[in-house]
Amino acid sequence: MKGVLLLVFLFSGHMVSQAHWSDGDPGLDRMYGDLKNFDMSTNTTVECFNACNATDGCLGWSMMPSGPCAGHGQPAVCWLKGSLGAPMLNPCRIFGIMPGSFLPKAYWEAPVGSLTPTGWLQTQLQIQAAGLSGHLALFWNDIENSIWIGGEGDGGLHERGPYWLNGIVPLAFQTAEPNVTAQMHMYINYILSHQLPSGWLGPDDMPNNGDEYWSRMNVLQSLLQFWQATQDVRVVPAMASYMREARRRMLEVVPLQDWSAVRAQDWILVCHTLIDIFDTLNNVPGGFSESFLWNTADILHTQMLANGGDWKTWYDTDAFPTGVTCAPQPCSLLTHGVNNAQALKSEAVWYRQSSDVTDIDSTYVRLAKLDRYHGAPSGVFQADEHLAGLMPSHGTELCAVVETSFSHAVIGDILGDPIFFERAEKVAYNAIPATMTKDMWAHQYLQQSNEMNAVVSDPHVWVTDGPDSTLYGLEPNYGCCTANMHQGWPKFAQRLIKATPSGGVAVTMWGPATAKLTLLGSGAAASVEVVTDYPFGDDATVTVQAPVGIVVQLRVPSWATSATLAVNGSSPTTIGSYSGQFYNVTTTSTTTVLAVSFNPAIRLERWYNGSVAVFRGALLYGLSIGENFTTLATYAFESRDYSVQPTTNWNVALVIADLANPQQSLTFKRNGPPGPIPYAVNNPPVVINAQGRWINGWQQDQNAAEAPPASPACTGASQCSAPVPITLVPFGSTHLRMSQMPYCTQ
Repeated sequence: MKGVLLLVFLFSGHMVSQAHWSDGDPGLDRMYGDLKNFDMSTNTTVECFNACNATDGCLGWSMMPSGPCAGHGQPAVCWLKGSLGAPMLNPCRIFGIMPGSFLPKAYWEAPVGSLTPTGWLQTQLQIQAAGLSGHLALFWNDIENSIWIGGEGDGGLHERGPYWLNGIVPLAFQTAEPNVTAQMHMYINYILSHQLPSGWLGPDDMPNNGDEYWSRMNVLQSLLQFWQATQDVRVVPAMASYMREARRRMLEVVPLQDWSAVRAQDWILVCHTLIDIFDTLNNVPGGFSESFLWNTADILHTQMLANGGDWKTWYDTDAFPTGVTCAPQPCSLLTHGVNNAQALKSEAVWYRQSSDVTDIDSTYVRLAKLDRYHGAPSGVFQADEHLAGLMPSHGTELCAVVETSFSHAVIGDILGDPIFFERAEKVAYNAIPATMTKDMWAHQYLQQSNEMNAVVSDPHVWVTDGPDSTLYGLEPNYGCCTANMHQGWPKFAQRLIKATPSGGVAVTMWGPATAKLTLLGSGAAASVEVVTDYPFGDDATVTVQAPVGIVVQLRVPSWATSATLAVNGSSPTTIGSYSGQFYNVTTTSTTTVLAVSFNPAIRLERWYNGSVAVFRGALLYGLSIGENFTTLATYAFESRDYSVQPTTNWNVALVIADLANPQQSLTFKRNGPPGPIPYAVNNPPVVINAQGRWINGWQQDQNAAEAPPASPACTGASQCSAPVPITLVPFGSTHLRMSQMPYCTQ
């Protein structure tokens, strides 16, 4: 039912332009499925397109131009298609798809370069630029000496340079930090100036390996973001030339395989974004059209399903694992955590092309299954390399963290359901900062919900990753996350404020930022400024400058049941009944000021063995554990490897007299606005004061905390200490933490 409602919403919105669909896709054909064919009176694709448009049941068309292909003196021929056969390369054909075969999305993200994070979020991005993100190109071999810029580093799949660039491009435009900006231009310029005559981008050293396409998916994302910010005339021809050559290889040399197959939705997303903005592209080469992009996406999807990336079947059947994989359940590319994080969006992305409502249903199924069998309170799912069940000492890879946040934001943009924006926020504001040192000079490979230490763990509770996976450092366990972590904050920030198909604007995720948007339909300019300390603060002021009569959509979080809104200085009115939905305001002047108060309450969620996780607003809170950092290795600049040992107790039971009314036992305290380190460990902006009891029998096992004892705990006189004051801090303000805690009633 939910999928049907969303389908109706999407069809009621802005439809795609037909301006260039009539150009077709030269060099491609689809056999069979003919409704009819006819000799053409012209030699233009428009005639064939118009004939299809006027014929009931026509999905596409194929044209053979007059000339050498048709034969001397013979007219062009048009075939109208009632069904679509497999694509095949044919230099004598031009195949076109009808624009009704591509659905619009619910929200249009602000292009890179048009949104600037402000306030504490700008501070966070500046910290990122001053940390590993801005320095890897100066000392880490796989970026400094990457094969993508003529070096010998970044071997294997050549994925690390593209991973890094995918986050560096938006970071450069959001911060204007000179060092990061120069590094971005150096990479982009080299890649564009060294494109091969065939169109291939980057090294061409594995032409018969179907994994060769994977790393270039992130190059395409990087180039697309760069073009959005600069309109550089080199970019569109380079992307078009690469995709044409890659498509030729996929059809004639080697199809998608392995990593390329299971992650192909990321390339499909690029194709769809280019279709969305096609009318704005510059320097478009001949043969590059919406039909070319639609057909390329279809080829990608077909090969994805055929070669190991059938995520719909994986999630929608009993094949999906319900416990720890690899021991004893088998592991594969489908159990791999990062693959699942990227695949969260696969069916939502494909729905725009399939119009199949079961693709929407599958999107909800995978969210529910991941939460039920592998979920964690911070919004991620547990996969210490592979899906890892619910026990909170298992971990989640940093790559999976940033990909999960991005996938949820993309799904929200397509389907319009606020639940996905809220989940993207949850991951970004909790899991992303929790897996890095607060100066962003070191990161973990794995973060744990219950993390009582971060040491070389041999033995360890996780199955497939190495003993250094929870260390904070340069490249603990494996360097993929060193390269991929950079997209987390910038790509989340880029999607805070949107344009809507109805010609309005929307705040889909809350955070401080300003955006300059072009309204869909009218083409009028609008600006949106959000001033807030959210998620640390409880209020936000949204100032919209736009034509009178547009609709401003404000997402009301599901937990904001007491939220209020004041419009242009009026008395606040309650909007809490819209929690989990969007609240719409129609502007009556060219400047509209909307003051939102979220008024969150402390709330609890039940987790493993009946343990509790504590939330207030968008933030998850955990026990603050004293920490002792030991330097294990020193690299260039401020880069270090650290182990972290606890200096205080961690084995706590939270005293909660009444689970239904946690405010009786837990007290929220605001220390002040976010400071120069927003997720500070020693003095975070917000805390929750509580009482706890140390559980005598709760120990560590395999260098990690045992599973939380069953709740309610401390039922025997000698099982626990007397109650003591404890402090809960934001999950992201910790290096060590307990976030799934047993509770006791006294």
